[in-house]
Amino acid sequence: MRYAVLGAGGIGGLLAAALARAGREVVMLLRWEALGRYGGRLPVESVVLGNFEVEVPGVPALPDEVDVLWIGTTAMHLPAAWGLRRRMLSAMRSSRRTLATAQPVTVRL
Repeated sequence: MRYAVLGAGGIGGLLAAALARAGREVVMLLRWEALGRYGGRLPVESVVLGNFEVEVPGVPALPDEVDVLWIGTTAMHLPAAWGLRRRMLSAMRSSRRTLATAQPVTVRL
């Protein structure tokens, strides 16, 4: 399976790094201005997962062949992220690919 992570902050970055460390094929969706600053590697310091650094490619747009889109944005950016999810589903349906859809889940810490 191919994964994409939208939201390169603490949650999205940790998720992308953990997936890559586990050998999954994953990309991070980044804004154009962030792509220039991103070096292609994510360092992680975690009490649970340990300290490691892993390569995770950054891309400016959602790749066509993605099976799972993880959304790890802040609440402020969630409406725009949810719109991207809709466009992804629409594109996948038009290419006759099947995709199991999930409903949004809010976690309060």
